[in-house]
Amino acid sequence: MSLILGKTDFKSPLAKILAKLGLAKENPHYNTAKKILEEYAQNSLEHLKLSQDRSLYFSKSGKAFLSYKIYDRHAIVFGDPVGPYQEIERLIKSFQLACKSKNITLGFLQTTPSFQDIYIKLNFDLSIIGNEGFVALNDFELSDPNKAKLREQIKIVDSYRYRIRYYKNPNEKQVLQQLRNIYQESAAKEAFNEDYLRESIIMTIEDMANNIIAFTNIMPSYIKNNLALDLIYASKNAPEGSLEYLLTYTILFFKELAYKRLSLGLISNARTSNKLQAVKAKFIDILEPRYFARIGINEACTSI
Repeated sequence: MSLILGKTDFKSPLAKILAKLGLAKENPHYNTAKKILEEYAQNSLEHLKLSQDRSLYFSKSGKAFLSYKIYDRHAIVFGDPVGPYQEIERLIKSFQLACKSKNITLGFLQTTPSFQDIYIKLNFDLSIIGNEGFVALNDFELSDPNKAKLREQIKIVDSYRYRIRYYKNPNEKQVLQQLRNIYQESAAKEAFNEDYLRESIIMTIEDMANNIIAFTNIMPSYIKNNLALDLIYASKNAPEGSLEYLLTYTILFFKELAYKRLSLGLISNARTSNKLQAVKAKFIDILEPRYFARIGINEACTSI
């Protein structure tokens, strides 16, 4: 194995248009939210709050915000609001009123324990939907006796003479097209977002002809020495164990760069666990609970 280093507030239609055109970063609301995140971010997935498909709602003072999408008649906020604690209750109340005025129900998806007291005070129903899983990079050792099965999987994939490649902000058309092909093979629900991947760190498994076998994208966190893994997919022709192989060398790579913690995203409480969650579970050291806080929304809406 070789390592090759190779949005808006409720009343701003212009900002929404810019976001749809991929120009959200040129909007002043984006920069305001980014500065708030830089000071008050609490978890590794905060970068997703600035995704182009989400809108932003700010407190009256402009010191706090939340990130949301509209699904049918539901406003679903991603995670907790961000900002000083003393701003959060007023922000939630304001957004509640805005939603009520438009006959839209409200939910906060993947919230942390940080503001549970506020949700309870404001009569939100809370249910646990799973745990965010983390890898403690300093503690990861492939030689660990408990990782014998993982070492065996890696040995098998190594026999194909694959290599790991690292891309920072990839722009090569051929690379992006291969990522698109693998993503579309997976029948993912969301459209392929090339602009998002251009801003990511991409780790790939490639054969000697530079054909991509599997990939993952890593986003730097607003929390120092933290990272977040988002997408991870293998081609339909990838050998068994390819995702484990990719995750292992991604973890070792960022450990060498002195990062401390890698988020592997939400591990759902759903009874039907998929293959990817089973792969991630092999690496997770730390679990932190995540909740759905809602008013007037059925708990089943967590599926959106």
